[in-house]
Amino acid sequence: MRIFKVLFDFYLDASIHVAFAVLSLIWISCKSLDIPVDLNLLIFVFSGSIAVYNFIKFGVEAKKYFLVTNTYHKRIQFISILFLGLAAYHTLFLKFEVIIALGVIAILVGLYALPLLSRASRLRNWGVSKVIIIGVVWSIATVLLPVLEADHAFTWDVWMVFLQRVFFVLAWIIPFEIRDLKYDSPDLHTLPQSIGQKKTKILGSFFLVIMCMLTFFKDYIAPIEFFVTFLVTAILVLFIWASKRDQQSYYASFFVEGIPILWMAIWWVLQAN
Repeated sequence: MRIFKVLFDFYLDASIHVAFAVLSLIWISCKSLDIPVDLNLLIFVFSGSIAVYNFIKFGVEAKKYFLVTNTYHKRIQFISILFLGLAAYHTLFLKFEVIIALGVIAILVGLYALPLLSRASRLRNWGVSKVIIIGVVWSIATVLLPVLEADHAFTWDVWMVFLQRVFFVLAWIIPFEIRDLKYDSPDLHTLPQSIGQKKTKILGSFFLVIMCMLTFFKDYIAPIEFFVTFLVTAILVLFIWASKRDQQSYYASFFVEGIPILWMAIWWVLQAN
């Protein structure tokens, strides 16, 4: 039983779970827009997500990332380097337009993670700016990249799905923002710090209402899309309102973070029936 917990914790700490979440959102975008799912893009994004998220979590300072002494972190570092190499290999099979979009993502991630100002400030320390940049980065990665790789036109529906994804991510990270209240400095001015937990939950619910309403504005609506979207929205609303400062260990890091995986699984199962 202990070995299972050790492996499970490593699965979460090494950002493998979040990489599966990214993968799931790409799959959902492809189904929603009726475009093919590109295997090379999936492998690249999955591998790149592990490397990038581990860098953000453990190595925003190069010294901490490359000169690792902790054995546990060395294992995460090894996994990160391995998947970074896999991601680099699969860039050879991606379209040039995708590479350009990845450059934009890299700039945004750099602004988020790396020191910008003389006082080593980062966008991740600028409260609401952090939330917005996360929403945009996830939306580019999970909506625009598969569109570019499929050589699909940037239609009205693409931008509707893009906006839906932005609002989903903005709501999705709220349980994490509330959890981090006990760690965050008051100077960060995060949403829960600025407007309180209750108003933050109301705002997150409002974001999800907008996400659902945008479905009605699409020209093409995939079979079962309405049902799956509203079901996942209801699930996320429940998780948002159940969020609190002192959460159980895996509440956000596994259950909330796994909602995109559940979203894809529900769609997959219903589509097969």
